[in-house]
Amino acid sequence: SNCTPQMLKQFAVMGMTFSKNVLGIENPRVGVLNIGEEAGKGNELAQAAYNLLEEEKEKFNFMGNVEGRELFLNVCDVVVCDGFAGNVVLKATEGTASLLFKMIKSEFKSDFLGMIIGALAKPFMRRIYEKINYEEFGGALLLGVKGITVISHGSSKAYAIKNAVRVAKEAVITGVNTKIAESI
Repeated sequence: SNCTPQMLKQFAVMGMTFSKNVLGIENPRVGVLNIGEEAGKGNELAQAAYNLLEEEKEKFNFMGNVEGRELFLNVCDVVVCDGFAGNVVLKATEGTASLLFKMIKSEFKSDFLGMIIGALAKPFMRRIYEKINYEEFGGALLLGVKGITVISHGSSKAYAIKNAVRVAKEAVITGVNTKIAESI
């Protein structure tokens, strides 16, 4: 089903509550995923969500529209969008990261100097990979449902599932669902 602007506003509340109570961000900054920073940009949903959040700018610590290229530049802590756009962003990001690592690995094997540099860089590359590897995260909480639901990557193996159980445990310990219900 399609999202309404009010649903995106509720996503902002859920994202803020999660960020405060699970991630420890005191005053999470909220943005709307859009094709430009200006208020009049984007489709009807993005424009209407912008207007709803702008009306309560202080409550939401609303930063405005966030472009896809800004998602990882610390412009805001919570980015709201519909599920279709969010899934496209997620899959495109995953594919880009995978391609980048393959290209770097290929360059490290391209000649003797590359192999030496690659051997020296291996521990650094491993640490970077661990920071972005979906198996380390295990999964993401599906907010807005009764109970605890964690969504994992379709190709998750035992290690990722173990970490998904950890995510569910943390959600229970922090009481994030109760806090979201209270916020809404």
